[in-house]
Amino acid sequence: MFFKNKKQDNVPEATPVRVSSFLTRSSKFEGNITTNDNVEIGGEFIGNIDCKKEVILSEFGSILGDIKAEKVSSNGKIAGKVVCSSFEGDQKSFTKDKIEAKNISMTGIFEGVIECEKLSIKESGNIKATVQSKSIDISGKIEGDIACETLSTTMHANVKGKLFVNKLLNNGGTIDGFIGKYQEILIDEKEIIKEDSKISKNVKTVKEKELLPS
Repeated sequence: MFFKNKKQDNVPEATPVRVSSFLTRSSKFEGNITTNDNVEIGGEFIGNIDCKKEVILSEFGSILGDIKAEKVSSNGKIAGKVVCSSFEGDQKSFTKDKIEAKNISMTGIFEGVIECEKLSIKESGNIKATVQSKSIDISGKIEGDIACETLSTTMHANVKGKLFVNKLLNNGGTIDGFIGKYQEILIDEKEIIKEDSKISKNVKTVKEKELLPS
């Protein structure tokens, strides 16, 4: 006789995670990805990713390019600009360039520029960057120009550089550097373009003058 398996009551079904793009450890891909679903990278990816959900980067994965997503979870290497709501850099992660996010949790290594609302640096986290944030919680290491409204440290924290803060809560951490009042330290990219344009025009004017007969 054959019996049908009875479905157990009150047991919620697992919700499958939909992944539209997956790159295995031994694979290499060059190009851009635009998707409404999750992206998981385990190999070498060169290009830009525009993802409506989550980008997941494994330990052996690497991304050379810009990322735009709702969430980025990395345990691999990223070299490019990352724009997202939530960024999680795990212990073996290495990220370089710029991160713009609401919330950043860093257990790995970062070098570059950070612009966020909340930054949390775990004990193994190591950051060398220019940072603009509303609040920063530090248990690891950070070095650079740091501006935030509230900065708090634990006894394991190591902070080095210029600090621009309204409120400093040091709970036994090491702080080495200048401490001043909070201010905006990141120049808007449009302003940088304007300044570069002015410099280019001035250089051109100087060269034209040099070419004029005396």
